[in-house]
Amino acid sequence: MSEKYRIYLIIVLVIGFFIFITPESITVPAEKIDIITGLGIDMIQNEQGENKIQSSISVYNFTAGADSEKSSASKSVVRVSIADTLLDARERRQLSSNRKFVSSFEKVAIIGENLAKNGLNSTIDFFFYNPFSSDSAWVVVCKGQALDILQQEVKGYPDSARYIDGLIEQLQNDNFFSSEYNILHMYSGIGAEGKCVVLPYIEMVDNVLTVTGMALFKKDKMVRKIDIPEARIMNMLREKKGNGILTLQKDFKHYTSSYIQTQKKISCSKSGDKYNFTINLELKTEVMNNTLFKDMEKHDSIIAEYEQALQQQVEYMCQEFIKKMQTDYKIDCLELGEIACAKYGRGTGVDWNEIVCNSDIKVNVKVKVERFGRGRYTIQ
Repeated sequence: MSEKYRIYLIIVLVIGFFIFITPESITVPAEKIDIITGLGIDMIQNEQGENKIQSSISVYNFTAGADSEKSSASKSVVRVSIADTLLDARERRQLSSNRKFVSSFEKVAIIGENLAKNGLNSTIDFFFYNPFSSDSAWVVVCKGQALDILQQEVKGYPDSARYIDGLIEQLQNDNFFSSEYNILHMYSGIGAEGKCVVLPYIEMVDNVLTVTGMALFKKDKMVRKIDIPEARIMNMLREKKGNGILTLQKDFKHYTSSYIQTQKKISCSKSGDKYNFTINLELKTEVMNNTLFKDMEKHDSIIAEYEQALQQQVEYMCQEFIKKMQTDYKIDCLELGEIACAKYGRGTGVDWNEIVCNSDIKVNVKVKVERFGRGRYTIQ
């Protein structure tokens, strides 16, 4: 036997030996575990007016089937515990469950608005130190209590956590959302200089779980919620790339709607203590519905007219949002401070929210029509 095959044989024998001597206690039957798919965290008050942590988990458990050697998945169950801390809540939860909780499969972590406004430092600390928690799980803020969201039944899904998982994942297809709303990005966003965490905000609308806006954070505390129209503009200015739909409309019958792909570049300069930012937005446009600019696809001059009109509208919307951000929100939700401190130095101790809100911010938009879909249907 050659030396190469002798090494392979030794490796196989060693692996087989360890499998043979592995005690059965290391493995757990499926019927004795609860697989966590969703986590909800709320801050509530008890009867004495004391603040407590309410931890709720959506678990996907298994029950023995007719054949004892087989298992079948059962409907998800929400388990709740209340304590002073998240770890205490986990400990208490195990006292009323005859199954072992298995984490690292979480799809989403839902933060109740009350807890988000009071700060997420302890929550982030819990996720960070727990080696079994999933860094890729989505993080969202909800109206009311996270427990109520987890307990919602969604037709066609084993639990609401699975539905929210798909809901947040597909946001990046429209409305210029990004794909960076997970625990890993929350770690870096809250602690990094010049960064600002923003998270999807969900609530029940006509008995349907819906993203209704974005939660804006100052360090680890939520300071306000913005609605979807404002979130769309913020996302265009904030994210490096995005996808969405923009419409120019004259009246009910005359409008042009286009599918947009955005790309963003930012330049920063400094004059004394004042910073100047220029945001260059490039919009690659596919016209999908057009009853406003007649025969656009036949004439370059009409295409140029549409490009200019869309450019002016987007620039106006962006400048209005920036004005509101600086005077009303007073938060650097565009993360311009990150650009400035990367260029001029970190660790200066300045408040980038204040700096950016007193800076000159200019937006330049370039629109390019690239295609017209399948063509145009017109009744003569």
